[in-house]
Amino acid sequence: MKGYDESTDGPPLLQMMAAIPAIQLPGLLVFLISQTNAQAASDRLHDLLDSDERARSTEFATWDLRHRYITGRAALRSILSMIERGAVPEADWRFGFSTNGKPYIRAPINMTWSFNISYAEDLIAIAVSKEVEVGVDIELSHAIPRNEVPWHLFSNNEQKVLRATPAASFMSVFLQFWTLKEAIAKRAGQGVATEFSEIDTTVMPVVDGLQAVGHRTKPGALLFHMRRHFADKTLFLSVSTTPFDRSQDIAIN
Repeated sequence: MKGYDESTDGPPLLQMMAAIPAIQLPGLLVFLISQTNAQAASDRLHDLLDSDERARSTEFATWDLRHRYITGRAALRSILSMIERGAVPEADWRFGFSTNGKPYIRAPINMTWSFNISYAEDLIAIAVSKEVEVGVDIELSHAIPRNEVPWHLFSNNEQKVLRATPAASFMSVFLQFWTLKEAIAKRAGQGVATEFSEIDTTVMPVVDGLQAVGHRTKPGALLFHMRRHFADKTLFLSVSTTPFDRSQDIAIN
């Protein structure tokens, strides 16, 4: 992919917002943005949004939600402009929504990118690709009481694995299953309309993070999961990709 073999540190604004260096996977990049880091540039980030996005940002109930939306949209613009080598200024990107509610690039009209955004507490994950359709999901470790698990959203096989998992490992197994299912659903553009119980991640070829990061293999179908210590928690990141269907909108969730 154009620019992917070069430094992915990006311009100063993107460097400042980054929580960790960009993660390189076959045919795509995943950026992790810290909302805390982005606060120092909140005015500049707001200025990068178009008028519709600025209006929408005022509709959020809390400052935290508003800041998350502004940071995510501004970081997305900075990432796309970086990979396009500055051919499109950050403020010139325009996004629209398809009939199923899936956002896509409305302008410039010749830009066919797939990208996806996920939020977890302070972090924003943004996956971008010009070679594959992509879905991404992140979670940070937290307590998950067994009596609060939405069992009906897991396949029979996943339920068996979870019920047999010792308490010490339960959170890790749960969040691996959950983020994989979310990434698959978001890549397909179905989101909450997906029948999660029909996604059985126990029979899917999941690639461990250490095996996939930095590889130059041909982009295609990939189901990726990694865990990484972040601050005083564990970050769970899953990515799902598939070759483009050019008859569909190239979009983000």
